Amino acid sequence: MTRIAFKAAASTLIVSMTMMGFSAQSEAMRRLNEPARATSRSDRQAAQLADQAARALHQGQLDQAKTAMEQAVALSPRDVGYRQLLADIYLKQGRLASARTTYADVIELDPSNVRAGLSVALLQIAAGNPRAAEARLDDLEGRAPAPDLGLAFALAGRVDRAVQILEAAARAPGAPGATARTRQNLALAYAMAGDWRRARAVAAQDVSPAELPARMQQWAAFARPGAGQTRVAALLGVSPVQDPGQPVRLALNAPPASEAYAEASAPAPVAEAPAPAPAAPVRVAEARPAEAPAFWVPSAQSYRAPAEAPLERGQVSTEPAPAAPEVRVQYASAARELVAPGPALIRAAAVTRVPVSDFQRARPQVAIANGSAPVVVQLGAFLSEANAERAWQQAAAHYDLGERAPLTTTITVGGRTFNRVSVAGFASAGDAQRLCGQIREQGGVCFVRSSAGDASIRWAARYANPRQRNA
Repeated sequence: MTRIAFKAAASTLIVSMTMMGFSAQSEAMRRLNEPARATSRSDRQAAQLADQAARALHQGQLDQAKTAMEQAVALSPRDVGYRQLLADIYLKQGRLASARTTYADVIELDPSNVRAGLSVALLQIAAGNPRAAEARLDDLEGRAPAPDLGLAFALAGRVDRAVQILEAAARAPGAPGATARTRQNLALAYAMAGDWRRARAVAAQDVSPAELPARMQQWAAFARPGAGQTRVAALLGVSPVQDPGQPVRLALNAPPASEAYAEASAPAPVAEAPAPAPAAPVRVAEARPAEAPAFWVPSAQSYRAPAEAPLERGQVSTEPAPAAPEVRVQYASAARELVAPGPALIRAAAVTRVPVSDFQRARPQVAIANGSAPVVVQLGAFLSEANAERAWQQAAAHYDLGERAPLTTTITVGGRTFNRVSVAGFASAGDAQRLCGQIREQGGVCFVRSSAGDASIRWAARYANPRQRNA
């Protein structure tokens, strides 16, 4: 399968990510990135860089746009709009791993961002991790548009769920979801399930008889099993390339570039030389062992929990996790939503097959030492405890988390409360980063942050090993 043309079958989500209205986006960036609206020098610099990126996108210069947006994100790392646009650029370039990590950063900053959630799910499917994608899609049900959600479930291999969602949306008379796009996605789901009679009947409602045979042939090629990466890449219209991943300096918990520059460029104070003192006997102090160097722990600027007694491994807290203050999501410097054009024929670029080993590497066997460093590896944020538990089950099985038990804390964004699932027990922040790196190499998403009152939860005891339960 080298070229697949979709018309109504492609969802708005896919259209918006592959055929972004760069001219409209550029104009929106110009309005929002006026230097007068910036509150600091770094904000003004970031706004100017974002405007440069928008102009480069308008001219089709992806490399220049990527460079400018990376600099903007480094200067303003908690701006959701900047990170989302950078993720879109990575995706357009075929850098799927970088896009997946950057979309996950967007979700960390704004768990209510549906488009980023769908994007991460699609990229998890492309990375060969459909079960993790399924857990994320479960959490998006009721929030994501039915055509997009149904198609994503079909790509994840849950054709039964896809048909259930799309049938309900397509058969609701007068409902917003009863559109040609919904019907064509339903027909595609039938085709992927092998029900070609229904696929042809539903597709015929919006496709002319002359075009119908070609559409069925396209779907037959698309429905072949074992082509998760190729399917997603074809629908997104991108050619996957070898990708080293998101630059380390753009990690969400890294200090802003402006701070790093200020620390590096600030001259050290020079004291005046004292007047020479008369010679005196020199007394040598006793040698003392040097203090162990302190490791840098990412700061939790928005999440500060009161100090409390630490829990032993396997011990389950009987009190609910402390309610975190509502977090204001920063969208000041970039458009919140990208402008999508009207329905158009999408012709996917030729998909360059990348060796599977580049995307599905063997599980590393690097030992991660246990300890009590005040950092956690966050695996996701979910609206319900049920979805959080299901995500933990998938993560524990797929990423070989060993004896680590899940922890949780809550965060409120836009009036919605999300359950953040994480693991702790690391000897250092470096150990946490290594585990997160291993998860990302296997197609997962994660994030290292300071502990924000994360505590054991009721269902966590079911996943503790016997030694933890008897501790």
